[in-house]
Amino acid sequence: MLRRDLSTMIAAIEHGATLTQALEAPRMIDTRRLLPFVQPGEAGGTLPHMLLHHAGVESEAIDLFQQRLAAWLPRILNVCAVVWLIVSIGVGQPTRAPEIGKKTFTAKDHACS
Repeated sequence: MLRRDLSTMIAAIEHGATLTQALEAPRMIDTRRLLPFVQPGEAGGTLPHMLLHHAGVESEAIDLFQQRLAAWLPRILNVCAVVWLIVSIGVGQPTRAPEIGKKTFTAKDHACS
């Protein structure tokens, strides 16, 4: 589907559509964050500058995501390790305490004399 979307965009541009028009057609490619940079860039003749600006904004977003992931991933893994340890030593499974004072019957108690 992604290849089909890209092929559709390329064909539209080759047939005279603007980049804005070509970016409005895809179904799989999310262009909502790109269109606000392309439309004014095409209208003002500064499309290369606007695309570079968009690339910078996307790079910052990716860097922020990676920083957050690096901060939270060890915490999540530590919690998983603690849960795994608790379950593996049996604390996670309740055990039944032996009943005191009750006689347990054996087969010899039930034998007929």
